Amino acid sequence: MPSAVVRKPLERITKYHRLNHGTLDVKIRDSGFTNAAVAEALGISEEYVRKLRKKDANIHIKLLSQIMELFDVSYQELTVVCTVESDNG
Repeated sequence: MPSAVVRKPLERITKYHRLNHGTLDVKIRDSGFTNAAVAEALGISEEYVRKLRKKDANIHIKLLSQIMELFDVSYQELTVVCTVESDNG
């Protein structure tokens, strides 16, 4: 993990957005990090981080493990503080 990134509370990640057909998306907003720090930590481009924040978009499940590692939490801990919704009822 890049030393420039300081761990922040999970509340900075809004919540799980939806659970549908086995696809889990994590909805994010401003995490308290700079775009550059988020990009470095997740191994994605700074431009992509900008687009995610601008559109209030979702990060696909493939980044979930990186988010968990970045914030040093387990899957169970993450689900406790996040709202999980199912599109299938």
